[in-house]
Amino acid sequence: MKESLEQLIVENANLIYKIANMFRNSNCDMDDLKQVGKMGFIEAYQHFDSSHGVKFTTYAYPYIYGAISKYVRENKGLKISRELTKLYYKIEKASLLLTQRFFREPTTLELANELNLPEDIIIEALLSKNTIHSIDEPVGKKDKELTLHEVIQDPVIIDIDDHMMLEEALQYLTEEEYALVENRYIKELTQSEVASLLHTSQVQVSRKEQKVMKKLRSYMMS
Repeated sequence: MKESLEQLIVENANLIYKIANMFRNSNCDMDDLKQVGKMGFIEAYQHFDSSHGVKFTTYAYPYIYGAISKYVRENKGLKISRELTKLYYKIEKASLLLTQRFFREPTTLELANELNLPEDIIIEALLSKNTIHSIDEPVGKKDKELTLHEVIQDPVIIDIDDHMMLEEALQYLTEEEYALVENRYIKELTQSEVASLLHTSQVQVSRKEQKVMKKLRSYMMS
């Protein structure tokens, strides 16, 4: 192909929009769908071989559709998982409250009345979420580990108590961002010590740390 990638994206913007529009009822933001579609388009561009005699748009279509479809599935599953986790925490708190009140474990009906929810919803949540994450359970990626307790020491996100969301949020950090969190909250280095390791200033480390914590909180509260 003689056309550049940028030129092809512009020329095929309608194709990307058309495929993204097929998922308009998925409750996903259309701009996000189009962006994901572009990523699929780029992947197609990187793998396309004109010697096979296939029209590029024909070749790119399944890449675009597949990327958007995968995004919608994962987004839906993540939303359900988040809502389930939030509900489970509410049930746990209500259970503790009612146990203190009744001097025994509450029934599902009592929990339902306390939370003003149908009993079958309570039962479903309890069956689907058998164990609650420990605040000291390690999360992270690759061979690095980070506990929720270590992260929520920071006042910026001290109100975040959802281990699952933290684990998901950490996956969205770059290697540099994760290294910063690791040095500050696992190795417990000072900002000045981290600055020396990264050959930068303490001020820069402080700014980057604030941005990372804001990024974590933004993702976990979305």
